[in-house]
Amino acid sequence: MGIGSGGVIVDIVEVAPDHWWIDTWDVHQDDLRTCAVYCDPGPERPQVGDMMWWMDGYCFWTPADGLRSEVLLRKIGDSGAPHPSIPPADQRRRVNVPVNRSGK
Repeated sequence: MGIGSGGVIVDIVEVAPDHWWIDTWDVHQDDLRTCAVYCDPGPERPQVGDMMWWMDGYCFWTPADGLRSEVLLRKIGDSGAPHPSIPPADQRRRVNVPVNRSGK
């Protein structure tokens, strides 16, 4: 069993209907490092501000409204996925994360 990663969704790129790149920021980190993963959201529509974490072959998505929790999505590939449209030499991603680092 692998180690889980994830946090607040800060960026989403829909590469194909069944192949999304989702970047997250762990609110417990003291810096602005993010971690991304590819997933197949199926009929679900994760959005920036929602929560997502993943482990092994699955992503677990919780909408920001909290009406559902840990909706199972299929993970594609490994944690730390590079941005799909930024060349490898330019992978220094910059994202706007909440100034309030409490995750709220």
